[in-house]
Amino acid sequence: MKGNHISESRVTYNLVAWLKSTLLLVLASTFVSMACEPKMVASYEQPNRTYHVRTEALQVILKTVLEEPPINMHVESTHEGRIVTVAETCEGDYHGFLLWRKRWLQRRQYSFFIQYSWGSPERSDLYVKIRIEETPNEHCPWEPGKQVDMDNRVLQILSILDNKLGR
Repeated sequence: MKGNHISESRVTYNLVAWLKSTLLLVLASTFVSMACEPKMVASYEQPNRTYHVRTEALQVILKTVLEEPPINMHVESTHEGRIVTVAETCEGDYHGFLLWRKRWLQRRQYSFFIQYSWGSPERSDLYVKIRIEETPNEHCPWEPGKQVDMDNRVLQILSILDNKLGR
């Protein structure tokens, strides 16, 4: 009897140890994959759009498109071919699991870079960079969020620009 009891406790001990190590491996792989995600995603190799307009004119047109309806973005700064919008706060993604699942706040800021196109001063390249930050609530510090190359807001801005410039 006594020997049988020891083998059952050894099996239970081994099973618990195996479950703990498996859980540890799953958690470790999850945190490693989260840490390896890129924090900023922006492609400066290819422009988002090329327009047959001088750089100065495109900057003025883009600023009016951003400030007028239906976009209604506030421009924070404009300097030498760069337009930066004021960061907008909205509801973000869900974080957590089951009972601890909560929707975080998200803040997005758009930067538009306008440069002369290669080989022609009559053409301009437009690059867009989106900075996304998240926080569980307004009292916590902002952290870098899940980054995207393009979102619906940028696509809407680019389509309005395309219509205005006849692209």
